[in-house]
Amino acid sequence: MLKHLKHIYVAWKYALQGIISTAGSEIAFRQEILVLFILPLAGRLYGVPTAELPLLAAGWLVVMALELLNTAIENVCNLVSPGFNPLVKRAKDAASAAVLLGIWANAAYWLYLVCRY
Repeated sequence: MLKHLKHIYVAWKYALQGIISTAGSEIAFRQEILVLFILPLAGRLYGVPTAELPLLAAGWLVVMALELLNTAIENVCNLVSPGFNPLVKRAKDAASAAVLLGIWANAAYWLYLVCRY
């Protein structure tokens, strides 16, 4: 049992290091952290029921997870191929597109909630 708890602790430690590192190096991620705190406040302002606010935050956490993956892909691509490579460009563009689609999905949900309430 203790071995499992240690594994969980180490996994959390590495995950938090990834969040802190990305927040320190990526302005987009810092902006997404700000949005994470603004969304529920804006939701209350627009009359979104309290029960819906965790869903707003959870949807935005998915965007932040996509941003973390995007950053990881960009970092690995830069390490492996420092110069221009069309395949690296495609990989980076695809990762960025995943973030964009997540943002669009959140915007659609936000619009739905605002129009509904």
